[in-house]
Amino acid sequence: MKKSILYRLLSFVMTIALLSTSTFPLHFLAEGSDQYYTNLFDAAEYVRDEMVDREETILLQYQSRSDSTDFVKQVVALAKEHTGIPDEGDYLSKNSGNYKASIRRGYVNGMNYFQVTYSMTYYTTKDEEEAVEEKIEGLFDTWKEEYNFNELSDYEKLRIIYEWIVHNVVYDYDHLGDESYERQYTAYAALFDGTCVCQGYSALLYNMALTAGIDCRIVTGDSDGPHAWNIIKLGNLYYDCDATWDSNLHNCEEQNFQYFLMGDEEFSLDHTIDQEFDTAEFHTQYPSSQTDYIHVEHPPCDVQEGVSFSFELANGSTVTNQDYDNVSTLIIYADKNSGNCLNLFKGLHRHIQELKGVGIKVLVAFRSNVTDAELKAFSFLYPYFVFSRRPANDTSMWEALREYGVSGTIYYPVVFLKDHHNKLIHFSKGHV
Repeated sequence: MKKSILYRLLSFVMTIALLSTSTFPLHFLAEGSDQYYTNLFDAAEYVRDEMVDREETILLQYQSRSDSTDFVKQVVALAKEHTGIPDEGDYLSKNSGNYKASIRRGYVNGMNYFQVTYSMTYYTTKDEEEAVEEKIEGLFDTWKEEYNFNELSDYEKLRIIYEWIVHNVVYDYDHLGDESYERQYTAYAALFDGTCVCQGYSALLYNMALTAGIDCRIVTGDSDGPHAWNIIKLGNLYYDCDATWDSNLHNCEEQNFQYFLMGDEEFSLDHTIDQEFDTAEFHTQYPSSQTDYIHVEHPPCDVQEGVSFSFELANGSTVTNQDYDNVSTLIIYADKNSGNCLNLFKGLHRHIQELKGVGIKVLVAFRSNVTDAELKAFSFLYPYFVFSRRPANDTSMWEALREYGVSGTIYYPVVFLKDHHNKLIHFSKGHV
């Protein structure tokens, strides 16, 4: 067929991430097609949908006045951007490997018509991702029955998700350093093998948090080597969570976590974030908290009776509620092995002047397994706090909790704030 318009065909190949090159035929039709995308965002949405479906070969048709091929990488980068959808964004990015792209171009009346064939690699198949979705839906259905999950706060939802991951997934030391075993990087391995590396932990937490409606990102950096973890939004700020390290450190009986909802100040002591996540633009979009998350549960009524107690001090004497009459007091029921408790002490210690300014005393009551030497050591580190030990038969915490209608499993620390009228004005439990 003769054409009234002459156009020349150019063919060239572009390789992404050092993959091998190949050649393509020069023959393709660029004129008159309605399948050519005209902007990056529509093109990226198309590529994203194909990647979510785990398509290994993706044909993108794109038209532009410019003959630049920069769009080839830009489209993929946009396709992997965070959308807030569980199986997209960081989850998709961390679940796909290198790719290559071959490009053909036609030129007609000042317009460049591109045909880009992407050759994608993934760590999981479409069937495996469908299994991931089904498994997570099943867990959420179980939690709806057990905890009335949909009615919980974001903190309570996240706590349940985090606990499940930490207690059901172990680090994959068997394949450590074996980059050919790509399954270790996936949420699929975490869910169905019960083992993965940090990328799998963070991908699973990302997917499950977003499924619960809680915004979450995967970030990378260094923590005794290349590492990945999450930042998660509660309130107006983002907090650091490292399920990988907590799964290695956790105590199943006490449910204590050291790296759950931490602020940057403490978290950065053993985690260094990569530069791409440490820019002014990123921090503006995802403002981070410098201090650990404080979870506060308000009492069911405005006035509560104070806590009655008698605790033991390291010197053999006792401290009772009468010693704190008419004094605003933060009463912390703690476990010496709880990372959450230790983080709370550190956080409060940084605000000593504020506590003094409003006249709030701090009384810590450890479980009965703490020794006199340990009480003295804590007192040395935090001289403004009074550290004590609960007798083995002490029931003061439970009696106070019953006043709030709280029963069942309790996670330390449990914190009561008593005002100068000796009335409890709020309490929190689980993580402070």
